[in-house]
Amino acid sequence: MYSAPMAASSRNKVICAACRARKKKCDGEQPACSPCRKRNVLCTYTSPVPGLGPDVSWNTPYPPAPFSSPLPAWSVIPATSFAAPNFAAATSIHDALFDSFIIPQFPQELDADPWNSVQAPTPTSDFTHQTPANNPITTTSIQFPPHPKLIELVELFFDRIHCYLPILHRQSYLRSVSTHGAVGSNRLLLFSVIASAAYAHPDPEIRASRQRWYEEAKTLYEQTSHKPDHALETLQAAACIALQALTHGEHSTAVLVVGKAARQATTIGLHQSDSPTRLVLSGVTLPTTDDWCQAEQRRRVIWALFILDRGICFPVGLPHAIDDRHLRLCLPMAEDLFQGSEAPPEPSETVFFSHDLKRLIAALRDEARRKSHNPSHYLILAYLLLGHIVGHMFSPDYNQDDAARRSERDELEQHLTQTRLMLPRCATDLAAARYQDFKYVVWLNVLMNVNTVLLHHQPQRGGIEVADEAAPGIADDGGSSSWQHCVAAAHNTALLVREACRVSTDLLMNPHVSAPIFTCSRILVVEYLLSSAKGQRQQRSPALRSDLEVMMLMFDRLHEVYGGVFQKFRVGLLYHLHQEEYCVRAVKACGSRGLLRCCGDWPTLQDVDGLGIPD
Repeated sequence: MYSAPMAASSRNKVICAACRARKKKCDGEQPACSPCRKRNVLCTYTSPVPGLGPDVSWNTPYPPAPFSSPLPAWSVIPATSFAAPNFAAATSIHDALFDSFIIPQFPQELDADPWNSVQAPTPTSDFTHQTPANNPITTTSIQFPPHPKLIELVELFFDRIHCYLPILHRQSYLRSVSTHGAVGSNRLLLFSVIASAAYAHPDPEIRASRQRWYEEAKTLYEQTSHKPDHALETLQAAACIALQALTHGEHSTAVLVVGKAARQATTIGLHQSDSPTRLVLSGVTLPTTDDWCQAEQRRRVIWALFILDRGICFPVGLPHAIDDRHLRLCLPMAEDLFQGSEAPPEPSETVFFSHDLKRLIAALRDEARRKSHNPSHYLILAYLLLGHIVGHMFSPDYNQDDAARRSERDELEQHLTQTRLMLPRCATDLAAARYQDFKYVVWLNVLMNVNTVLLHHQPQRGGIEVADEAAPGIADDGGSSSWQHCVAAAHNTALLVREACRVSTDLLMNPHVSAPIFTCSRILVVEYLLSSAKGQRQQRSPALRSDLEVMMLMFDRLHEVYGGVFQKFRVGLLYHLHQEEYCVRAVKACGSRGLLRCCGDWPTLQDVDGLGIPD
């Protein structure tokens, strides 16, 4: 006889957002309910508070306590149902499958409280903090710049960064930010964009705010779930954050952000957007769109993450976060077509991606014969080749004497040769390229050179023992012609830097090429200190010395623009130039694995102050 009153009480009870999303019982305790405390998740209430009227809402944060461990703390973010109208309603099966998502929490943000309500912006302040009503993640500590400077920063992003991260439609995004400002824009993406472009703004206050905006973007991205409501904007922001993390020297941050973004893209099915047979999960998979611009941006953000993934992982041989065997996408359309205001005509030369290098090379060869050149297609091919080479080189069961491994290496060498022969001169020669493609020509050449270095720098039989047995002062013949291929590729990289500087040093201000150029520089260091030419041990090559000087000056210019890791690359070069001879021999004997090592043993800038290239 008490069933009716109990039901009425249950209907009036306040339920937190986490329990509502999980369809679990909630005791309504404040500031956090018992289930949330037990599961160590954020407990937020959005229902009206009894007694305060229907228009008053509240939000009480209950941040999870970090684990008592020396490792970085982790936070558990509850999954929520999709608010975007394009998603189907979530089912109980998917709620159970995607109950929660564990993501890394950056140590510098453990004490932050990003869940407080935000006051209305004051028009009299120089920097306004504006929050869109449809964005569930809000903060109060970081402010946007005034609207005119906000537009300037967005324009600077397209002028300086977009060529290395072509993921946004310029006209649409500029119009959206100009019309709606920070209030109507996705905060995560906007913070990521302006943080990436702030280095190029003439206002010192803007440049000084770059780090704060970058940290805010990381905080907001950390709070996104595995199936974000604003999926495209979230992935675009992740690409911006990862690229900026590289310029700051935060390699671990870049790895974690790209890994999480790759899993988010896979969860919602963007990695197979162009597949007619892709698996569709109700409430999870992002439906297809009839908007050509939206569809192209979805493709481009996956390719941007693919490029970042290969570029981030190869210096230390990390496994890739994106498996190219599962990509079912068309390659990006031409940049001038994408940036147009109208839908481009249905292109007959659309190239569908294939993880099979032989098929993709053949498809791009046919495209080149039709005089339809798209620099981004060649870059994707070069990064695919880089991923295959690094996967072969860092295979757990790598054995250069194994017949299957030798066959795999020979096949990769054949693909590398075919790729070089397939590339048209307008993609590899500045003299034959359009001016707007100069940056891509430099990028592609550097990437192909590092592919040559990694593939041909094979370990010597006996490994380090060979280096130990070599008598001091005796020239090393290199063991095979493969080493000379590496030296030639590294020398070509230095020549490319010189040629680019004849036009503008801006052609080299590409964060993607810093690690490949440093890898090529290591080859020059080994050859300079341990000449493979007999009789030249006592007389080091002036040409190699000049190449090394060019490399160090280039890292100086990169440091002026971006800061962060580029000065460290210069320090690394000086560090390796002053190693003992037996260390240099060991690097050469180990092959490519000896080149790709952690930089934790490098000295600081003060330790190498006054050091130069030894005579």
